[in-house]
Amino acid sequence: MTTLIIVLVLCSVAIPVALLFAQWRQQKRDRIQLRLQRGRSRLLGEEIEQRTAELIQYDDEMLASTRFDADRALDALHVALMDRHAHILNSQDLAHLQRHKIAIQGHALSQLLAREMSDRAAGENEEPGHHVDSADSAPRDRQDRIDGLLDKIAESSSKNKPRGRSG
Repeated sequence: MTTLIIVLVLCSVAIPVALLFAQWRQQKRDRIQLRLQRGRSRLLGEEIEQRTAELIQYDDEMLASTRFDADRALDALHVALMDRHAHILNSQDLAHLQRHKIAIQGHALSQLLAREMSDRAAGENEEPGHHVDSADSAPRDRQDRIDGLLDKIAESSSKNKPRGRSG
């Protein structure tokens, strides 16, 4: 029974001692955290004071010149963007004209082949002295005019191509 009493006394003494030790360690940790927080607060306060002094001493003329440079750069970018957009539109128009020219030439070629085939078939059946009338030359003259116009457009667009920007 004495051992039981000794164990109970030891437990009754050890538990409060353990709780006191845990509380002491928690307080020590809290003091260390508080000290760290004070140091951080002091450093942040110094940085805030430094930034405030820089803002007070900041020169408005320097801000104005920087803003002027930024506005000028923005205007230059806007002009370059408009230039690029115009170039893209010109390229799209040129591509459309080229597709149209190819379609017209393909159609004219198919008509020419069909006409040659019909002429050959008619030539075998008729006399060899048969001549082409002036109605057949009218579409050819029109096609030549269209080709000339498209060639002039291609030449003018190649002359007016934008050059590379330096900068």
